[in-house]
Amino acid sequence: MSATKKAKVLETVVITEDLPEYRAKSGEKAVILEVFDKPEEAYMLEFVDESGTSSRIADWVKPNQIKNAKVAAKDFLDQGFGLLQQGRLSEAERTFRRAIALHPKDISNIAESIRRSLTDAKSEQDWLSAVNLYEMCFRLAPDNEMIRHNLAVAYHNYGRRVAETGRIDEALQSFQQAILAATKSDLSEEIRKSVAATFTQAGVQAVEEEDLSTALTNFKLALNTYLDEITKSNLAKAYFNLAEACLSENKLSEAIGLFEDALLAGYLEPSLYNDYALALAKLGRMEDAISSLEKGRALSPSNEVINENLQMAKNAIDNLRRESYKPQLKTLPTREYQLAA
Repeated sequence: MSATKKAKVLETVVITEDLPEYRAKSGEKAVILEVFDKPEEAYMLEFVDESGTSSRIADWVKPNQIKNAKVAAKDFLDQGFGLLQQGRLSEAERTFRRAIALHPKDISNIAESIRRSLTDAKSEQDWLSAVNLYEMCFRLAPDNEMIRHNLAVAYHNYGRRVAETGRIDEALQSFQQAILAATKSDLSEEIRKSVAATFTQAGVQAVEEEDLSTALTNFKLALNTYLDEITKSNLAKAYFNLAEACLSENKLSEAIGLFEDALLAGYLEPSLYNDYALALAKLGRMEDAISSLEKGRALSPSNEVINENLQMAKNAIDNLRRESYKPQLKTLPTREYQLAA
């Protein structure tokens, strides 16, 4: 056989035109089983269906009817990148899929080329483009760990940019997608921090709008997403603010529960102990009120309001006790006696 043959045995090729006599269509992949050089160069090919359960033989295919699979894949890659540059994403994806079908390792070339094109990504639009491109890569190779990681990064950074504009729901949706795509624990932790920051942002906005119940809900979500001193402190303050609102509306039992939640979350401030005591006193729980005021005084010994309230609470207890234990004196019944004679 000549040393200048176009292909060799066991090489994977694609046919470049329809071969109806072999029920083969242009673009189908085949493996060379035998190479002929007489009476002219030709090849015996085996076409295997996708399931691998059946095959067809083409026993005389000419050199101009085949192309090396890797070379053919390269042609599709070039076409795909050209379509991307024109913004024709769907067509590019279909073309890349044909390239990968011929040479699966080309997915790495596609992903790396996209990564290099995004090295300067900063704006919201940049990261939206990154999301779209890596979603395409993910559809092409959903089991590729690096593609999943880069898709998670794209979702995360896009969400952060969106959150900066106040589009909370859209940001949270993007973070959720990032968490689902993430394959590395350190990235997952960073995403949770961003989610917590976004809930905090929503909580602050609700406070500014005087919607304290919504604020509390968002601060709870922030804490549940990522527990640290900031999220815990914000939640404690939210409990206190809502407790104050309930106290002002004379919703005493609700206020007391919220004050206690604020204390549990670590909001140990003189003002809390004082107002907690006020709610307790209004419900007649004077001894509990005194205990709370004493804790407040321990934090701020010179606080005039707390000292005055504490004295009034103690006086009230003293007065109550004097009233409760005041002797109820009664006179003995008398009877008349007759004078002795």
